[in-house]
Amino acid sequence: MAANIVSPTGRSSLVWKYFGFAKDCDGTLSKEKAVCKLCSQKVAHGGGTTNMKNHLKTKHLAEFNMLYQEEPTTSSQSSLDAFIVSKSVKKFSANSEMAKKLNEGLADFITRDLRPVSVVDGAGFLNLMHLAEPRYTVPCRKSLMEIIDSRYNDMKRSVCGVVSQQEFITLTSDMWTSRAGDGFISLTAHYLTDTFDLEHKTLQCLPLPGHHDHTSISSAITCCTGNWLIDIAKNVTAFTTDNGSNIVKAVEEDLKCIRIPCTGHTLNLSVSAGLEVNAISKVIARSKKVVTHFNQSRIDREQLAQ
Repeated sequence: MAANIVSPTGRSSLVWKYFGFAKDCDGTLSKEKAVCKLCSQKVAHGGGTTNMKNHLKTKHLAEFNMLYQEEPTTSSQSSLDAFIVSKSVKKFSANSEMAKKLNEGLADFITRDLRPVSVVDGAGFLNLMHLAEPRYTVPCRKSLMEIIDSRYNDMKRSVCGVVSQQEFITLTSDMWTSRAGDGFISLTAHYLTDTFDLEHKTLQCLPLPGHHDHTSISSAITCCTGNWLIDIAKNVTAFTTDNGSNIVKAVEEDLKCIRIPCTGHTLNLSVSAGLEVNAISKVIARSKKVVTHFNQSRIDREQLAQ
């Protein structure tokens, strides 16, 4: 019977590997029903391949799994194919080595590229992961956060072990207020390795609520250095900050550290002071009026462009 079954040409669905049309007595193909090459059963064929896929999955599961794991489908029914395949592919167990590696890779992607954890809920992302590895089950937000927290704790122990053993460390710190009005302070450690390579480790970025006076700043810095086992009095040789009076007092008076002014901030203050010179400020004010005029006048802006 299989010798009299002819697979049609120009069909992109993979299922046609196991189906075809039977020849009539005069040699013409009967296309009302497709015939399974494995068992010769006839399956209704109305132009689609759903009935053939269902037959293959029900009667010949081994061939079905092998067929759809060989290569991705390129048919117009790819969404339906993916759905049917997902029902037959055996998923990785949560404790398998491959699932753990993929979970770690996903956590690395989110933390390294600063992506929101909600990315795992996106339909496009889930579809991409299914196409890349249909056996992998993407973890939920809660499970992913547990993985990220575990990675952070491991990294903190590693960095803390290195930083706490340095005999000489310099620190830099900065403060800023977010668009939401929340205050933050950061702390970065710098040191030379045994091979004289300069290393930088951003240790923490802490919320800094309340008044940003020298007491609250020095307390936040002391808390942070304590978390990373850094002895300020013993190991910190210098501390670089901007020129704000609050942090200057916190570093020099409260922490008793040698402070090095930030070059960038100092240069910015110098330029700002220069722009306040009367002759320069007048030119800037007139330039702003010109810019404002053209921003508010479409006709004049078009004429200027010509």
